[in-house]
Amino acid sequence: MRNKDEFYFGMINSGTKKGVHMQSRGNETLDVDLVKVLKTQDAGYVRTVLSSEVKVSCDAERRQMCNDLYAC
Repeated sequence: MRNKDEFYFGMINSGTKKGVHMQSRGNETLDVDLVKVLKTQDAGYVRTVLSSEVKVSCDAERRQMCNDLYAC
């Protein structure tokens, strides 16, 4: 059974623009300052993940070199 309130909510939040059915997705524009903060956080995350991956790669290379030295 369908909830009558869901249908009503959808009808109220939708509309037409020049005869074309349009519905808001609820997206709001962000302030420029907030966007700058989010971008710096993203860049920081990428640097952190990159340094972690480099560390893991270097550790694996070191282990491989040690194994090659003592393989004789």
